[in-house]
Amino acid sequence: MKKFISGFVIGALLFGTIPVFADTINNLVGKKVDGVYTVQTSDGKKIADAAVINGSTYAPVRAVAEATGTTLTVEGKVITLGETEVSTTNINALNDELKMANLRLTTAQKQLTKSQEKLAKFDENYAKYQKKLDIAMDSGNPDFINPAKKALEDLGDRSKYENEIKEAEESITTATNDIKQIESQLSELQK
Repeated sequence: MKKFISGFVIGALLFGTIPVFADTINNLVGKKVDGVYTVQTSDGKKIADAAVINGSTYAPVRAVAEATGTTLTVEGKVITLGETEVSTTNINALNDELKMANLRLTTAQKQLTKSQEKLAKFDENYAKYQKKLDIAMDSGNPDFINPAKKALEDLGDRSKYENEIKEAEESITTATNDIKQIESQLSELQK
């Protein structure tokens, strides 16, 4: 984005004065260069030197176009600047991120299903052992009551499975949001 903004600013500076430039270009031949400016990207990488003549700055169009990713064609004495080229590297990187986010989503969905199945099995076993405990309690026989209580205790806590489900749901939400964001970035780059 910085590259685009710097390209836009440079382009605006260079091409905002085209009518004046066209009228004065013939008057520049033989004129003294008053100074030299460095044209650079926002990250400090030098693009080219620009000449200052009669208070106006002139930079090499090809160097600026290449640095900003703008297409440039020369036909006869006409220089045509096209649209900014979309970086294939950025698109490929975002596509890789999208694949990883989709993989995280699929994994979280599988984990959710697995955790829901575990919880259902827990509830099924709990109901079965609770029924056995109720029958044992009705009998009043400690030989039946104690094993039934032990079986219920051995099942553990239901919250373990509930937490697994909650974590999987949060992972699904995060992956889904990541996918939406990446798809939006890809859409912007491909416009």
